[in-house]
Amino acid sequence: KKNPNGRTPTLVDHSVNPPFSVFESGAILMYLAEKFKSSLLPTELQAKSEVIQWLMWQMSGQGPMMGQCMYFKRIAYPVTKDADTRLEFSITRFQKETVRLYNVLEARLEGRDYLCGSGRGSYSIADIACYGYASAHWWTGIKIENMPNVIRWLNLLSKREAVKAGVNVPGISNLGASGPTFERLRVDKKLQSDIEEHAKAAGRAWFGWSDLAEMFMKGEASPWASHVSDSKQGSSETGNPSSEK
Repeated sequence: KKNPNGRTPTLVDHSVNPPFSVFESGAILMYLAEKFKSSLLPTELQAKSEVIQWLMWQMSGQGPMMGQCMYFKRIAYPVTKDADTRLEFSITRFQKETVRLYNVLEARLEGRDYLCGSGRGSYSIADIACYGYASAHWWTGIKIENMPNVIRWLNLLSKREAVKAGVNVPGISNLGASGPTFERLRVDKKLQSDIEEHAKAAGRAWFGWSDLAEMFMKGEASPWASHVSDSKQGSSETGNPSSEK
């Protein structure tokens, strides 16, 4: 009821009467920064515009495109029959766009510590917004070894106390009591290798949620069962019609 789009996140400001709801992560960042007069969103017109431009870039480009890249590789592929044929176009399309967006970040961060601000820049809500997806390069399946500026920026942000705290929210796993958190999936190289090997043993070109469910949920119902498609029906989840006549 608080979010007309029916999704998270949603912020409810109870310090005002009546309480005021804000949905969409970018809008929430702007609302909080302005409400508390934070330096994370400058007040000078051009400096503020620069931060908002990169925030909009994240919301319109980085988030949606990387999200689709993750979806088709990690959710749709493991549960779609004939996935190599049916999902080839989608995976290729979103992978190429994800690589392009990483390169946009790489170019922007040349000679800079942060995305916005004069000189080497200042930490802002633009960095906060872009960090999450950018740091999930293993999950997107994108190699960033040849992107030194992105690597340096990610390392710099990861050392900030607020970022350390934020990445561990909510601190629980949706893979059962023994399942890893998203942050552990992001940083645990041994776990990443085990997941990749599990997918390879199952004959899957891409690892995904199916591997996590099989490894950690031990027969429990998969949260992603609704994404399964078979070759006898069209699949709105994968965005590809059935190839059968």
